[in-house]
Amino acid sequence: MVYVTIVLTVATIGLAIYTARLFRATVRLAEDAKTNSERQGNLERPWLCVEHIHIVRREGAPIRPELLNNWYASLKWKNVGRSPARIESCVVKIEDKTTLPEQPSYENASPLVHVATLAVGENFETNQVGPPVEHGHREGDAIQFLFYGVLTYTSLGGERYRTGFAVDVSPNLPAAGFDSRAHYTFYE
Repeated sequence: MVYVTIVLTVATIGLAIYTARLFRATVRLAEDAKTNSERQGNLERPWLCVEHIHIVRREGAPIRPELLNNWYASLKWKNVGRSPARIESCVVKIEDKTTLPEQPSYENASPLVHVATLAVGENFETNQVGPPVEHGHREGDAIQFLFYGVLTYTSLGGERYRTGFAVDVSPNLPAAGFDSRAHYTFYE
């Protein structure tokens, strides 16, 4: 009888050790699965970026460069991600580049027209906006405006993302280029 008790005790201890190791392995697998899911989530998300900046002069052809800041701008967006996006908002501000704070403020920004959803590989263009004509110069010199804003969108799973943009627009010609301000141009 003593031998049976000893054998049962050893077997119970062996099962307890096996169960503890199995528990640790299961926890490790769950942590790895969560990490992989998070990594894959960044790959399988929508990524909306500016594909093209469209600048047109208000006066049309022929261009009259003496009319300062007489332009309209629109943005063509593309979903380069791997899942569709639901677009919540796209807002823009047009401000004098020399007076901008280091961190952008989107308070009182103007909304742009956008689509509600954007499939993978598809694009859309916003409506045109421009600076007020009467504010195109200061003391005879052209004001260098920065056309900046943010597009806010979600994945189908509800995770929220934002893409910030900043564009320098020529006061004289229909030309533009991206501004390199780190806080104004971002993907998050």
